[in-house]
Amino acid sequence: MEQFSRRAVGRGEPPRPGYGCGAQCRPVAVTVQFLHLSDLHIGADASERLAGVDCRASLLRVLAAIARDEPPQLPLLLTGDIAAHGELAAYQWLNQQLLASGREVYWLPGNHDAPALMAAGLADFPARRQITMGRWLLLLLDSSQPTSSSGLLSAAELAAVSAAVADRRADHLLLALHHPLTAIGCRWLDAMCVANSDELAARLAGESRLRGVLCGHVHQHSVVAWQGVEQISTPSTCFQFAAASRDYALAALPPAYRRVSLADDGAVTTALVAVDPAS
Repeated sequence: MEQFSRRAVGRGEPPRPGYGCGAQCRPVAVTVQFLHLSDLHIGADASERLAGVDCRASLLRVLAAIARDEPPQLPLLLTGDIAAHGELAAYQWLNQQLLASGREVYWLPGNHDAPALMAAGLADFPARRQITMGRWLLLLLDSSQPTSSSGLLSAAELAAVSAAVADRRADHLLLALHHPLTAIGCRWLDAMCVANSDELAARLAGESRLRGVLCGHVHQHSVVAWQGVEQISTPSTCFQFAAASRDYALAALPPAYRRVSLADDGAVTTALVAVDPAS
């Protein structure tokens, strides 16, 4: 279930231009929350610009908004393309910013990342595949490939899913990965979806605890159905791609992050928070 909140759209507020509004919302008993960020595209060189955007400065504005507006205990989930070119210096710079935030951080790689350098650079935030949050299990998957922009889940990643399915301690399961599992309606981006999502679906066949999928890569907000749950993509912290585009196209939309709330009854409620790029 998806909603928007203040600085994007909130209960009773009209949609903010460009981001629209998702499903109807209902009150639920929230037990755990975290903040979802994606596609930071940090460069090793502080002067680097992508699509005309200073990705470092844009991220710092997002982190400042989070520090100002969000409870300090909420962790950050970073779903890949953390660095623009997979450079150690980019991860080391980010490590310092995350330390300054004082928050717990979970991360996974995207197609622009170098997983080994990522782990080395984010030395203060060791990689974790599974995170238990109350009655929930958050399963982080690596959909990146060394020589491709498209998504693929390795045998090891699929085995991790099978292990999570076999572990019955959690009541609810939430997946997070970089690439979408299914098309979002952008032809050029849809070609990069996880190529073997059918194998993932087979591993999850009969799994009644799956509640949703979080992803990045597409630099835009989207909510689409996959295997009976919502796949929700979060916009980038720097620049956005145009929705429903056939070919590469940018959108004049601000950086954003997503607040994710998980309830004891299995409800997933999210709020997309846009950040003023001039702040």
